[in-house]
This record gives sequence, structure tokens and C-alpha cells, in this order.
Amino acid sequence: MINNAIKGILVLLLAFGAAHAIRKLKRSGMGISGAIFRVSNERNSNIPESGITVRIIPYVNGVQKPSAARETKTDYYGKFALSNLQPGRYQLKVPKGYGRYLEKKVSAPAALDPIVLPPKLPKPEKFVESPIKLAADFEKRQEPNRYNFSIYTRVPTSWKSRIDSVVYFFNHDSFISKYRKASDSSNVYVLRYIGWGCLDNVVAYIHFRNDVWIYDLPQCQFLKEGEGRARIAETDLGD
Repeated sequence: MINNAIKGILVLLLAFGAAHAIRKLKRSGMGISGAIFRVSNERNSNIPESGITVRIIPYVNGVQKPSAARETKTDYYGKFALSNLQPGRYQLKVPKGYGRYLEKKVSAPAALDPIVLPPKLPKPEKFVESPIKLAADFEKRQEPNRYNFSIYTRVPTSWKSRIDSVVYFFNHDSFISKYRKASDSSNVYVLRYIGWGCLDNVVAYIHFRNDVWIYDLPQCQFLKEGEGRARIAETDLGD
């Protein structure tokens, strides 16, 4: 009887130890992986962005904890991986250039879709305050999960003669043509399109006669969930 009891205890201990080892192995294998690309002006295609720093910041009780952030760099093929992460929500930050970052919320573990950065432009000689404002809105269509989206670049009437065109860059593979020129020549430079979801980031290129200004529009952040027409939100996003 005693031997059987001892054997039973040993079996339970071994089972507990194996389960603990499996859980530990699973935790150690948890991470976030993905790849970073950049649109090439010359090739009109995506090229790997090697050597770029990818930073993730964990959320603790709904608040970012920068002191626990992790970083890594992309390899020659633009790939990156961060392992040994606790399951949960993280803020991912990828530099786009000149102090700008692409940011998005991600969950661990996850294999992320490729991240495509907008093309690099020459570094501006100086940063200036600007009265230009970006805005976005949408309305639901009769078809399920389809929406009419609108993006605006509002400029003062006195600036209209200084601007040649406004081109928007849509950073998503669902857009066959990622660059779209605003069809409205008024001082709002509106672009309308039909889609199924908002984007984390839309880039507006304001083409002056001898210069190009770049503005970021966090479309999803601007748009609010709800029936019918959404509230129009806007912000100043000058270089």
C-alpha cells in the first residue's frame, strides 16, 4: 500500500513538473515577429528596410510602460523578431524618418502582416509652423462592411495659389494604386473612396512650386464608431 502511494505521488510530481516545463517553454517561445518594407520612389515597389530599430512598449493596466520596452533591429531582409514576451498588448514603434514614427497596437504572441513605410524624401531644411489641417470622415453604405471614406487637406484661401497639388499615400496592400491625387481643386483638397476599413496612417504630400511638405493622418484615430456620418475630427500636423 505504501509503495503504491509513493508511486502515485511520484507520478503526480512528474506530471506537474512536465506541465510546468511545457508552460515555461510556451512562454519563452511567445513573441512578435514581422517585416518592415519601404516604398521606393524609383521602383514604385516595396523594398526591405534593413537595420531599422523596432521598439515595443508593453501596456500595464491600460497604460504604456516605457521602462519595460524592448528593441531589436531588422535584418538584411527587413525581418525582425522579439521573443520571450508575456502575452498581452504592446505599442509598436517604427521610425519613418526625421523624427516621425509609425505606431500601432499589437498583441503577443503574433506574426504581424508586413509593415510598409512611405518613401523617403529629402530632409527639410527647416521645420515651420503651418496653418494646414487634415481631417477625415466616413458614412456607411448599404453593402455590409463597406464605407464611403473622405480625406481632406484644408488650407487657407490665401495659400491656394502656392499649392500645385495634394497627393495621398495609402499604406495598405488592398490599394492597387497607393498614391492618389485629390480631385477637388478647392482649398479642402478632398479625396473620396470606397473601402472596408480605416488605416492607421495615411500620408499627405503637399506639393508647392519648389517644395514638398509631408503630413501624417492617423485615420483610425480620427474616425469614431457609430451609425451614419462620423464626427469630423481634425488636427494640426505641420512639419
